[in-house]
Amino acid sequence: MRSGGAPLFTGKSGWWDFAHASRTDLAQLCGSLFLLLVGAYSLDARLTRRAAASGEAAGR
Repeated sequence: MRSGGAPLFTGKSGWWDFAHASRTDLAQLCGSLFLLLVGAYSLDARLTRRAAASGEAAGR
């Protein structure tokens, strides 16, 4: 609590101070919700799907 969060709990800061200090938390929450709803686009998953598709095409 000695770091950046302590001034928010002293009662001397207002709404905008709180909103400014919590912007990274909000950004992380929005990013996590996006990945949860849409799905993570990972390079290794695409490569695995591409290799599986080309393996099926070669087996025909």
